[in-house]
Amino acid sequence: MKSVSRLALSGLLCLTTLGAAAQDIVIDNGGAGFATAGSWTASTFDAGYHGTNYLHDGSAAADSGKSATWTPTIPNAGDYLVYMRWPAAPNRPSAAPVEIKHAGGIDSGRTVNQQTGGGNWVLIGQYALAAGTGNYVRIHASSPGYTIADAVRFEPATSTNVALDKPVSVSSTDGANAGANAVDGVIADSSRWLSANTNGPHTLTVDLGASSTLICAHLHTGYGAGSAVANAKLQSWNGSAWTDIPGSAMSGNSDVDVQLLFTNPVTTSRVRLVASDNGYVRVKELKLFSSALSGCPGLGSAPVPAGSPRTDILVNLSGYDIGKPKRFTAPRMADGTPFSILQAGSVVHSGTITGNVGDFSDFNPAGSLEYVIQAGGKESYPFTIAPNWIERVSYQLALDFMIEARCYNNVSNTCITGLAWRDSHQFSFEVSTLVQMLMSNPSAWERLPRKVAYSFNPSYQTLNPPNANAPDIVKLIHWGADRILKVNGGTSGNHPLLKGELAAFLYAWPMLKPWISQADYERVRDYTFGNWGHAGTGSVAWYELSPAPTGNMFSTYTVMGSGKGQFPPGHSVAPNLMMHAVALREGRSDAQLYLDAAYNQAQWIIANLDWDDPTATKGQRMSEHKTMEGLAFYQQMFPVQAPSGLLAKIEDWAAVMVARSENMWDFRRYSATLWVIPEYNEPGNVLGFPAAALAAVQVLPDAATRERLREIAMAQVDNGFGRNPHGRHFSYDAAREVEGVEVGWSTYLNGGNGQLMAVHGVIDGAPKEAAYPFAPNAGAGYTEGWIAFNTAWNASLAYMAGDDTTLAVFNSGFTMRPATLTYGSFGIELKAPLDFDYAAVETGVVDIVTSNGDIERIVVTEKSASSFWFRNTVTLANGARSDGDGVVQAPNGGWFEVSYGAGNFRKTVRYQASGATFSRL
Repeated sequence: MKSVSRLALSGLLCLTTLGAAAQDIVIDNGGAGFATAGSWTASTFDAGYHGTNYLHDGSAAADSGKSATWTPTIPNAGDYLVYMRWPAAPNRPSAAPVEIKHAGGIDSGRTVNQQTGGGNWVLIGQYALAAGTGNYVRIHASSPGYTIADAVRFEPATSTNVALDKPVSVSSTDGANAGANAVDGVIADSSRWLSANTNGPHTLTVDLGASSTLICAHLHTGYGAGSAVANAKLQSWNGSAWTDIPGSAMSGNSDVDVQLLFTNPVTTSRVRLVASDNGYVRVKELKLFSSALSGCPGLGSAPVPAGSPRTDILVNLSGYDIGKPKRFTAPRMADGTPFSILQAGSVVHSGTITGNVGDFSDFNPAGSLEYVIQAGGKESYPFTIAPNWIERVSYQLALDFMIEARCYNNVSNTCITGLAWRDSHQFSFEVSTLVQMLMSNPSAWERLPRKVAYSFNPSYQTLNPPNANAPDIVKLIHWGADRILKVNGGTSGNHPLLKGELAAFLYAWPMLKPWISQADYERVRDYTFGNWGHAGTGSVAWYELSPAPTGNMFSTYTVMGSGKGQFPPGHSVAPNLMMHAVALREGRSDAQLYLDAAYNQAQWIIANLDWDDPTATKGQRMSEHKTMEGLAFYQQMFPVQAPSGLLAKIEDWAAVMVARSENMWDFRRYSATLWVIPEYNEPGNVLGFPAAALAAVQVLPDAATRERLREIAMAQVDNGFGRNPHGRHFSYDAAREVEGVEVGWSTYLNGGNGQLMAVHGVIDGAPKEAAYPFAPNAGAGYTEGWIAFNTAWNASLAYMAGDDTTLAVFNSGFTMRPATLTYGSFGIELKAPLDFDYAAVETGVVDIVTSNGDIERIVVTEKSASSFWFRNTVTLANGARSDGDGVVQAPNGGWFEVSYGAGNFRKTVRYQASGATFSRL
């Protein structure tokens, strides 16, 4: 089943526009279960309230004698998410005290900021609530400002079998084996429904009594361990007809216990089992589970605790790249415990666990086989070791997410809180991370299947359509730039973060030029240069800082965002450097202005940003990668012009990151006392950290630091792929979508602005503080996919490719790398993440330019199936320029350059001639 979208947390709270599900309990002011102490006034003045109105305490001053209480009637004891709602305004309290009575006592340490979050359900926390009316939520008017009492919502955090003891009708019955036995909660041969011995179909209909949102079913059939129902499906009643529930069909089944995961949540009041088997149909129990935080329970009579790993050996559930760090965590195993790696039952590698970590980085077998780890009497999930494995299972899925999550893309929600992607904000960084992906590994992205059928609609587009055969990634980059101009391209300026996105588009123009019109480039160019210094921020911004930062990108920004990730420090460094490069390319006279702006911003960071303060690093959540990307970009591309102390600042950052990662997970912690960002769902931070780490690797001089950062970077990838306390991949649908993964994230929510229900590759959740260092049964906590999480992962995929790419020039026989060449043949060897089909010989393309302007695109071919290296030979000739003929024409005294990628990801080999002899520079 597809996980759905949820907005990210804000401060200590989570803001979301989710509607209440059928099983949620919502208490509005004035409704049953609501009471006040002191006088309160009803109002409809400010929008965003629930129901018909809201109450305020009537005074801007603190009034300790007034309170409002919401008391729910809880039908079943269990864990519930508690939300509050209010219309926000500047005259509200910024810290209104809230107390929650729950099964374990009273939590009186909560406050809510009613100046923000208006019109949203704001998550207060998760609490164990007793059945009945002994729980409550109470807000006190004892903080300055007009305190608001509107509505409270209680959402079950554990899924419920809503079919239990509900009325049942069946097509036939044999003897006393009535249909009611199939919903009595007893899984036994002695308590079953048995149909008549006739030809199918046989039906069993459950009347739920009220509409409920269902996510899955458990079907227990047969007699003993045999005679399972082989062919069946579930249907839902839509008010006028029965419709099949996608994901619920069985064909040729032989298992007596089956979990049916619905493709999408289904809201209905009646469900029908239709079994097409001939003869007796035996159903011991049919369970229908409601939508809840915990996701679908495991098979059995009781739910499996959310997040329980199946083994004590936590690995990357999908697999590992050959030649990269490969580590696992064994939380309960002592130092010195031996481990073995087995392939098809035979031991092929062994080692020893130290500090609860097993390292098998030196195990780089040929091929693409599946392995398991055994240690201490336990066995891991199977995983694969192969060339470019992570890229192989991630590239298309990452692109699919970006394709399917676009606004106006076959969903009822056109574009709520977004520009080009649903639930995107000014700090989602879609265009810039897509540009990074393309620049880092162009051949991989250019050869992927074309899925985007581009059609122009003037109501939400303004640029011309790109070439119909453009790679999907190019169409997505164009789409993002198009929407920024369409939505926020007026005279009121533009948000500085969106200007940075347009800078990335302009910087990548030489790569985009074959597919995007010159007219479109010029429109983006002229708008961006014309508005770069405009102080206005336009009409688009969410979760903005107060006061809002200037839109003038020549400014030095001395503020940074909160844990929302809305304004990462140093965000303007790389965009200004890109604009400097574009200005030079365009022959503009103002190029120095952009370099000066980047210099001033980097200098401010050097002087003022404290890496020991976690709010400046991991506290920037999924946007953290932007800071180090900008600083490293400066050091790498403009080292001479960089401010004094920049490299030392990057080295200091690396030292802090290494120190925070010294634990059994190699997990970069928030601080010395905390593991994760307080109160946040942070999968985007974890999967975005490799971008920051590998950006730093490109400029750090110390080899040991570089290697440790590479190890930590891959450990964060492994964490997202299952090497974490829950033993689960961060995506709820990973078991369906990521090759080799057995266990996806345990939770999801229904609804949300992102409308990600049918989107592939959603990054949903990550372990919270309670799960570390190792508490596998800790609650999964707040979970919601968000495009900003995926774009952080996109950035990491780009930097992983950049770090893994090398380019070399050989002699024609590939036996040496010559320092000098003369006219004749020479060899080119590219190593890049391009080996995705282990049974086929694949190709890539490198570029060659010469001093006389000759341009050649040379196809390089994989040495053999399942190889890292791609090769070809070319001829170097002293002749007139002839583009595209496969011959490199370079004159005596001239030069030629071989390259792959672009920008800061560009790998080059350059030869300069003295006469007819070319020397490698």
